Amino acid sequence: FQHYNFLNNWNKENGKDLVAIADTYISPIRLYSGKNGEENKYTKVEEIPDNGEIAVPNDATNESRALYLLQSAGLIKLDVSGT
Repeated sequence: FQHYNFLNNWNKENGKDLVAIADTYISPIRLYSGKNGEENKYTKVEEIPDNGEIAVPNDATNESRALYLLQSAGLIKLDVSGT
């Protein structure tokens, strides 16, 4: 499994109860500018315009990591109130 959030999500979606027997290394997640081999459009977070388009992974666990990264970079504000 990739990390605990991934394992927990997989267990929930598949009705299983797998458990970890050891910890894994979690690779850092980064921001990249440009797509499909384009040169970097932005070299600093501050250069990204308001209402700029940002892509994130579409699986539950990596999407969460990406959203928290965007929040830590000051690009979005997450509502974690649970409502």
